[in-house]
Amino acid sequence: MSAPGVETLASIVVLAIGLVAAIEDLRIHRLRDRWSLSILGATLLGVGAVSVIERSGIDLSAMLLGAVAYAGVPLMLHLWSPAGIGFGDIKYSAALGAYLGTLHGPVTIVWGFVLAALATVVLRLALRDGGERTPFGPGLFLGTVVLVAVQL
Repeated sequence: MSAPGVETLASIVVLAIGLVAAIEDLRIHRLRDRWSLSILGATLLGVGAVSVIERSGIDLSAMLLGAVAYAGVPLMLHLWSPAGIGFGDIKYSAALGAYLGTLHGPVTIVWGFVLAALATVVLRLALRDGGERTPFGPGLFLGTVVLVAVQL
């Protein structure tokens, strides 16, 4: 995206939805499809609005690359150990990655995943939940916030 006002508005919407999802994941250890689909919808609306303003075509390849880059590692971890990372985390990371793909290249997005993993480790240590599973959604959200902050 490159229309500054639309880009900022899309970031606010995506991050607001992402925050709600991350909080819900902290509370009930579940990322619902409604949040992932809402993030994807906000991303499509933002990209569509920019294409109308700039009178250009919609390039969905950046969204697709972003989704694959941000969800690739969680998907591999899920396939390796399905009990470790749920499929909701994968859908959530794909939706956030689709948005990030409009701002950054895939290599930068992988660094967002590294930040997400570090934030999750810190959360795990802070919660000291006695072996209970630590949600990954808040870490994904924080990684996304850092990448959006770097862009804006």
